[in-house]
Amino acid sequence: MKEYSLYIAAKAYVERCPPDEIGNLKPRDIAKKYNVGISYLSRIFGKYCYMTLQQYLEMYLMLNFHDVVNRLEVPTLKEALARMKIKNTNYFIRKYKRRYSHTPGLFCKWLREAREKQQKK
Repeated sequence: MKEYSLYIAAKAYVERCPPDEIGNLKPRDIAKKYNVGISYLSRIFGKYCYMTLQQYLEMYLMLNFHDVVNRLEVPTLKEALARMKIKNTNYFIRKYKRRYSHTPGLFCKWLREAREKQQKK
């Protein structure tokens, strides 16, 4: 498989992954699926996507988290992480805070407050 087609296939595999499985998807799982090494696949992602496979998975996880929280009626961090079946919540919170400079719990709180304000209008 050529580099670019491997990149497209791996990226599509990640994007087709349901939100409840994306939290536990690892670079080694994707590399194993395409019978390549993790470092080789990460290097290809770096070449075409300007981030490693791990960084892409983290970014995609955060986007899915926002999507799940937006779909919840009364979003709570615990419920969102449970729906996404994220096992290592401390890791997720640390990565989220590093990326957005606030915690995912605070994001859920802001969303709840915004919805309450809209309902009052």
